[in-house]
Amino acid sequence: MVTNQRKRKVVVIGGSFAGRRAARLIRPHCEVTLVDAKGFFEYTPSALRCMVHPEHAAKTLLPHPQGTVIGTATSITPPTDDGGQGQVALSDGRQLAFDYCVIATGSSYTSPIKPDMTIPLSPSSRAAQFAAEGQKLAAAEAVVVVGGGTVGVELAAEIVGRWPGKNVTLVASQERLLERMPSGVSQYCLKWLTARGVQVVLGERIEDWGERG
Repeated sequence: MVTNQRKRKVVVIGGSFAGRRAARLIRPHCEVTLVDAKGFFEYTPSALRCMVHPEHAAKTLLPHPQGTVIGTATSITPPTDDGGQGQVALSDGRQLAFDYCVIATGSSYTSPIKPDMTIPLSPSSRAAQFAAEGQKLAAAEAVVVVGGGTVGVELAAEIVGRWPGKNVTLVASQERLLERMPSGVSQYCLKWLTARGVQVVLGERIEDWGERG
């Protein structure tokens, strides 16, 4: 007996790593709609590199797969108990029906490390943001990096790698860098940074940013 059962509809909200992978794996079995708030894919692990080498941005800001819906999801109505489809509402009024919904919106982080989602975004505007940050860092006589985790350590390393001799201070409230990692990693990074002139201050917090904070 042959049945004409329709393909299940899946809406994936979020077009970064998890969302794109989920859409790719599900697509052979279901009708998939990928939704993302910005009109391009950004390889976020390279954001810090792009801040000191803005020309690198062209390699990290890539188009979404064809058919991606660009929009911001504002609400999700679940499917009904009697088999009715759910709905994803977008900020522009569009409605996307689904049988299953995957939420892969990721995390937020202070701009410019992650884009400011409150303003219109395009690959060119994001690249311009990286270029502007690079100009600020290049012109700065001294740079203070607050935080001794992976982001802070990497950013300090990128800055002194790009501008050797730049006055860079890394301040961390923990007693060692990269506290969640093995102590050997912390010691290696501390030695690497100090050998390149980075002043590393451990066990302290910034209490007053002053007039320029």
